[in-house]
Amino acid sequence: MEEYVLVIELTTRAVHSRLISESGHIVSSSTRLLKKLLPFPNRPYIVELDSGELWSSICSTAADCARQAEARISAVTTTGQRFSTAVIGRDGRTLALCPNVDARGAEVEDVFTDSFGEDAYLTTGLHPPFLFSGSRIRWFIENDPKVFSAAKFFTTIEGWVYFMLTGNPAEEPSQAAGTYLFDISRRRWSEEICEAVGVKPEQLPEVRGFGQLIGYPTEEFRKAAQISSETPVIMGAGDTQCAGIGSMALSNGQAYISLGSTAPLQIVMSEPRVDKQKRMWTGCFPLDGLWILESNSGMCGSIFDWLASSVLMLRNEDGVDYRRFDELAASSVRGSRNILAFLGPWIMDAKRFMEVSPAVMILPSLMVGERPGAGDIARAYYENIAFACRGNMDQMKEVFPEACTPIIASGGLSNSDVLIQILADVLAMPVATPSERRASPIGASVACWSFLRSESPRSIVERMVELKTRNPASDSEGYQADYRRWRLIYDKLQGLL
Repeated sequence: MEEYVLVIELTTRAVHSRLISESGHIVSSSTRLLKKLLPFPNRPYIVELDSGELWSSICSTAADCARQAEARISAVTTTGQRFSTAVIGRDGRTLALCPNVDARGAEVEDVFTDSFGEDAYLTTGLHPPFLFSGSRIRWFIENDPKVFSAAKFFTTIEGWVYFMLTGNPAEEPSQAAGTYLFDISRRRWSEEICEAVGVKPEQLPEVRGFGQLIGYPTEEFRKAAQISSETPVIMGAGDTQCAGIGSMALSNGQAYISLGSTAPLQIVMSEPRVDKQKRMWTGCFPLDGLWILESNSGMCGSIFDWLASSVLMLRNEDGVDYRRFDELAASSVRGSRNILAFLGPWIMDAKRFMEVSPAVMILPSLMVGERPGAGDIARAYYENIAFACRGNMDQMKEVFPEACTPIIASGGLSNSDVLIQILADVLAMPVATPSERRASPIGASVACWSFLRSESPRSIVERMVELKTRNPASDSEGYQADYRRWRLIYDKLQGLL
């Protein structure tokens, strides 16, 4: 009987369970959409998840995969959204689940910068503090002390998933680095910052490495997934870093993009460099004691879905008609007949996260000349994504100029050959894509195969992942002028905030 591993993936919008073969193929998949809760309707930036519903979705999707394939599930792991927070009570109940979009920390005082100054940023690699677990925990201290006093563990939602799977909460450095409680250079919890928050070391999970054993499944999950009590649960990593592993971005200087709901760009580094201007983040990479520099292009996939389904009305029985969107974009020309889009994808500046940019689309005159059509609008949005990626890549090179080519792209939007070609033309460099574009679960599966085969993750990836490279077109020079024009207007729009 062929062996598979089960990867539970928690994205910004959904829970997925996937059965993955040792050759790197997703042979079965099941999805449940997440429902976000707004406990304070007049404060929509405070967002939670229902723990019972989330756990039910995890179990039901795992059961779907088990039914769809007659296979032996040899190991289980997870990957998921970073920058989340979970509170587990002393009685084992879940007291709170705050996803990565929860910004309740904006309501509390910044004790980190006040106490540590620049050392807070140098230690955590993150800015501003209100987006992360440290400030969320401060929020519970000030606004819901019953939850804080009843807490046994503070962890990420991925750490919570390990707790639900095995009874043991655990963190991996790439996830822990997104909490504002972690010393990224030493790859351990920062005692000084935890003390400033009010968290005791024993309230934080043990930090385990990628591919290490966490434990064995609880009875509830064994029954749901139809697995044995001896099936190991293995430590995965954060979703973007797993996307890097699943697309063979493994070495110092390698840059990669994950084109999903958001579009983070990361460069793998052999040392933890930080951006002195505090525009970008520094975190941990799961393999070989490496780090990452991140410049996030913001909301890409989620705005794509809105534009395609609600504006251009491109729908089919499965939801968004991605194929038709691609056909429309391909029918247009470079420059989208003088449409410039500023719909959400942006150039990251962490100092300005409290500022909300308006969505803008600039059209040519409708009084004279050819009026643009739906294809031009579709292509303009692809160009918006590519221009934002270019701006983020340029500022990453200011901190890490040794970035090498090609850049690697994965994620749902990377299935568009039109977008990949535009990206190569705008970046003026080759863009490589893995054969399986859903690279995050593939990367997470490497943790399981490494454990099961007692083999290094690198050798598994080299055997599992194949890349295809797209070069800039012969006339890509025209996109350099287009980008400069887009960037000029982008900077003026930012100046209006």
